[in-house]
Amino acid sequence: METIVKCENVNKKIGSKQILKDVSFEVNSGDILAFIGPNGAGKTTTIKLMLGLQKITSGNIYINGYDIKKNFVKAISKVGAIVENPDSYMYLSGYDNLKMAQNLYGRKDKAELEAIIKKIGLENRIHDKVSKYSLGMRQRLGIGLALLNHPNLLILDEPTNGLDPEGIRDLRNLLKSLAKEGMAIFVSSHNLAELESFCNKVVIIQNGVIIDSAKTKDLKHDVSDAGSIYTIVVDSNKKLGKKYELVDEDKVIVKGNKENVAKVVSELVVLGKKIYLVTEQELSLEEAFLKKTGGNKID
Repeated sequence: METIVKCENVNKKIGSKQILKDVSFEVNSGDILAFIGPNGAGKTTTIKLMLGLQKITSGNIYINGYDIKKNFVKAISKVGAIVENPDSYMYLSGYDNLKMAQNLYGRKDKAELEAIIKKIGLENRIHDKVSKYSLGMRQRLGIGLALLNHPNLLILDEPTNGLDPEGIRDLRNLLKSLAKEGMAIFVSSHNLAELESFCNKVVIIQNGVIIDSAKTKDLKHDVSDAGSIYTIVVDSNKKLGKKYELVDEDKVIVKGNKENVAKVVSELVVLGKKIYLVTEQELSLEEAFLKKTGGNKID
């Protein structure tokens, strides 16, 4: 798997204030990485440094192998980005916005434009004025604009802001589709429940310091207090006694590993209980985040 972004010990100071301290992480092709942290943790500053909108105090950021301080043009040439709500000309159609931006890249390939329109799912409304678009449609148009330079890295800052459930679903499906094609996607958002549904990796930043970097599923397991928690659904948990942790009238809770579960299932069978379902419970990304940050919520 190719490394697209590599941040190495990045520091950012403004005056005497340390905004970022030794920030390091990687984003690989096909990754959808959630970059999360409380308000003021340094998320937006990190994105600005990646895009060359602010200068790095010390450390290095490499994009596609190029140091952004030494080879900025080459480093940024295959990057697409949306910072909050994408800008577009409201009085023009979606098609004219895309065509005008394409001209800025010195290209006039109509087939290329049609392929992007299909990818963002705006075929039926692309000739309408953007002023008539929903926020979700504008967000998809913004991603279309970001794809015009054929990037292999997409950086999104709060892409779900203001979107309704349908808009969020469409955005999620689009990002998953792009990642399947090998694009690296870096997403900063406060919407942890939504990030959990499509991000495969998580980086948590707090007070300018990376406090964890892991696969999403591994992070949720790592912060569990007593290993995994399993629920066993039986025909009835009556008369099982105090040896078992009971929930409702038909559930038994088991804490620990798979061996613990197998042992309890065997005991229940011997006791004549019918086993209908065994499921492993997981912490949500938000619960894992709160445990990692000591209850420091995202505002």
